[in-house]
Amino acid sequence: MICAAGYAQKMKIAHVTTLKIIDTIAQIDSINVRLQKDKDYIASTLKKKEQDYMAKKNEIEVNRGKWSDLQMKAEMEGLAYMEQDYGNFAQQAEQGLQEVQMGLLAPIQEEVQKAIDKVAEAQLVTYVIDNSQGILVHISKTNGAHDMTEDVIKEVFAARAAKKSGTAVTTPKTSTPK
Repeated sequence: MICAAGYAQKMKIAHVTTLKIIDTIAQIDSINVRLQKDKDYIASTLKKKEQDYMAKKNEIEVNRGKWSDLQMKAEMEGLAYMEQDYGNFAQQAEQGLQEVQMGLLAPIQEEVQKAIDKVAEAQLVTYVIDNSQGILVHISKTNGAHDMTEDVIKEVFAARAAKKSGTAVTTPKTSTPK
């Protein structure tokens, strides 16, 4: 029990809010604009498909009894195909949008993870918990747990600046709580 207590005293725990970090990065605005354009395209295409479907449905209703059984059957099959096409397009578009979003965010998430790793190492943090989903129940400020979010944001921008200038970045240990 004494060993476990000694080890627990050496552990340092911190938390970050990666969503806040990602929202702070300027690139996220251009990604959101790109995704919004895709969402607008999908919405307008779905609206057009819905309008076409409703027009065909109304045409069938108006001509019920006027058309032959063969023509009615063909029109109803066409209507069913339109409904299926709508569902398939909506599903594929949503899946495609998620893939595009993941592809656009992957380099940013990697950059943020590298910054978290660097700040945690510099501050001798044993565990870093992501609070983006709001699942932390309690954070004890007196036992050394602290929020590294601002330090990570600074590290991301410092790393970007260093990359542009071609110089190395050293992460300060100054914001480690006592």
